[in-house]
Amino acid sequence: MGNKTAVVDSLQAEKDAIKAAKKAKKIEKNRPKAEKIQAQIDAQIAALEAKRDAKIAEIEAQLETAEGKKRRSLFNKIEILKRDCKLACNKIRETKGVKVDRLLGKKSLAKDLKRHWQLYLFLILPVVWVIIFKYVPMPGIIIAFEKYKFKDGIFGSRWIGFDNFIRFFNDYQFTRVIKNTLVLSMYSLFAGFPIPVIFALILNSLRAEKFKKVTTTITYMPHFISTVILVGMLMQILNVRVGLYGTIYTFFTGTYAQDPLSNVKAFKHLYVWSGVWQTFGWNSIIYTAALSAVSPDLHEAAEIDGATRWQRVLHIDLPTIMPTITIMLILRMGKVMSLGYEKVYLMQNNLNLEASEVISTLVYKVGLASQTPNYSYSTSISLFNSIINLILINSVNWIARKVGDTSLW
Repeated sequence: MGNKTAVVDSLQAEKDAIKAAKKAKKIEKNRPKAEKIQAQIDAQIAALEAKRDAKIAEIEAQLETAEGKKRRSLFNKIEILKRDCKLACNKIRETKGVKVDRLLGKKSLAKDLKRHWQLYLFLILPVVWVIIFKYVPMPGIIIAFEKYKFKDGIFGSRWIGFDNFIRFFNDYQFTRVIKNTLVLSMYSLFAGFPIPVIFALILNSLRAEKFKKVTTTITYMPHFISTVILVGMLMQILNVRVGLYGTIYTFFTGTYAQDPLSNVKAFKHLYVWSGVWQTFGWNSIIYTAALSAVSPDLHEAAEIDGATRWQRVLHIDLPTIMPTITIMLILRMGKVMSLGYEKVYLMQNNLNLEASEVISTLVYKVGLASQTPNYSYSTSISLFNSIINLILINSVNWIARKVGDTSLW
């Protein structure tokens, strides 16, 4: 028995030695690359520190003749420069230092988990949600390449390859739904994306705290209105007989107005601007939170130097939230083709179908609302939609990484 144990132990020790030798060989192979990255990190940090020291030297030269508020402002600038340089250097070490640790076989993830375990704990619930509702159903995309029949199941249905995709590309509705989806999405992006940013900057500029709180509360409230209620409100307000719009129009003209919800040209404007009204207050929260990180010393120093309120917004507030704006824009571009069907479908009628039929409503009608639902065809349309979104988010992220320092990955 003892001999067997000794043999097992010796074999295990031999395996461990081989594993350690392989790890050491891999580390030695990666060492030149790691040293190159470390040299880049050191060079970037040295450049930042040299730039900081040069600016501090200029400010110290001004201190010799400065007095009173001007002198205090210059001291504040020096402290801000030191703090910003330290933050920038730490960011470089954290982002690029991880690559060095991985190449040299250091367990950087374990250290990060130990250091930020509270943040990882908060991540558990959303990660579980994503896995259950996004990744678990993933095998279902197989039916996009099949002539799916419920009785045969996903893996028993007949394989037809790309026939469903070819059918969609040749469909008379293909051009219309792609065009409508892009028009509504890009219109929503160009109209709705800048407004929360502008609103957050305006709120941050206000000094009346009570007015600021009341304004934020009022603008947040529409976000909690359900889509069904919002569309119901639109229908009531725009009713040509008893609605506010119809009553005012009849009062001034003596005739009934044309129904805006049946107007093809008016549909996109009603859809986009009702969405902007509902969401701009809520979407501004993240920018307001980012602006709270701006040091008051920066504004005080700029004000002493004679900067106007507009100049302080342009050169202090806006650059502070620019990384947040970039990230939100990348995420938004990843959903350009994923226009939610609920609101469009509720606002849709036979008269505005030319402008309101989008990919999501087509998928719903083909896959669920039809008397003879075609699950394979609707899945192929959804998969095509997802691929376009994936291409868009990767493209925008690549551009953001090339143009600036902020990107998702």
